[in-house]
Formats: sequence, C-alpha cells, structure tokens
Amino acid sequence: ARGGEISYADFVDFAVPHGADSPRRSPRASRDRDVRSGFEEGQRVKAQYRGKGRFYPGRIRRVNRDGTYDVDFDDGDKDEGVLEKSIEPVDRVDRDSGRGKIGRIGERVRDEITRLAETTSGRRLELRRVFEEFDTDRNGRVDAYELGRGLRKLRIDLTAMEIDDLMDEQFQARGGEISYADFVDFAVPHGADSPRRSPRASRDRDVR
Repeated sequence: ARGGEISYADFVDFAVPHGADSPRRSPRASRDRDVRSGFEEGQRVKAQYRGKGRFYPGRIRRVNRDGTYDVDFDDGDKDEGVLEKSIEPVDRVDRDSGRGKIGRIGERVRDEITRLAETTSGRRLELRRVFEEFDTDRNGRVDAYELGRGLRKLRIDLTAMEIDDLMDEQFQARGGEISYADFVDFAVPHGADSPRRSPRASRDRDVR
C-alpha cells in the first residue's frame, strides 16, 4: 500500500500474486505471456485425464488465458483446464488410444470403489463389503456379468468388450473371474490389505 491506502492494483496483486488480471499488467506483458504458452491449439499431445494417472493421446482444443488447456482425447473424452505439467508433446505419445480409454475407465472405477469403501470417518476401507455388492451369487468371485451389473448401478455403462478388457488389463483377473485378492489389488495397488500379502511381508512392513 502506498500512502497508507490500498489501491485496486495492490488488492489484485495480493489476491493473485503477479496475476494476469492485475491492472498493472501491460498489454505487451499479456501478449508475451500468450506467446510463451507451451502448446498451440490443434497440436497433438499426450495429457493426463483430470490431472492424474496415465497420459493419453489427444489434441489441444483451446489455449486458455490462465495458462491451462482444453484437451480433446482421441477416444472422444474431453477435459478442460488441464495444467501444462499434465501435458506432453506428441513425440512422447504412444498411440494406443483403446488402451488409454480402458485406463481412464479403470481409474474411474477405482475411485468409485474407494469412495464406497470409506467409512463415515473416512479412515478405513471396507473393501470386503464393496466386493460382496458385486459378488451377487456369493461364490467368492465376480464374473463379467456381475461386474457389468455392479458398474451400471454406479452409472458406469460399458460394452461387453470394455468389461472384458477392464477385467484383463485392470483387475488382472485369472480364469475370467475376479477374486477378492484381485479386487483389493486393483482398488489399493500393492496395498497392505491385499489377501495375497504374506504374514511375513506384513511383519516386515510393520518393522519398517
């Protein structure tokens, strides 16, 4: 503040340090900032969906003034406000868009399972309870039909081929069915709660 009073420029610079909206920012500075943008509209890229997980092939649809990007993915999905750190140039892209879509579906399914498994305190996962919601015939395994039906209840509607790919690539299902161990390893990768984890491994973890 100058002279004991806060101007609008002081106020904006405090709220958004060096922000693009600062009244002190010159038109030339704004143009320079646009020029420094790392990607251009229409450019082929690889980007993270919703800022996390694997990178998937797509194209820059729009360069936003705040330095983020709107991305159209090859499989038809769209994302807005993608940070530059979540985008890679096309020369680093693998072009397997089919696998990319299954990867994003897997992330969405994992998020839903984790959400359902949280207790009211949010401190502990009750994965067994969620697994039993999918295992409707109570045989200890989830087949493709049960998985598809359970996902539809979560408003995740997949084709039969997508369900098969999800089971093979994400759940690592053996024999066409998902065991409880497969289910836990998918929901909590390499997690301490995995039924495959040996007592010795658990003791070693506790010691560390």
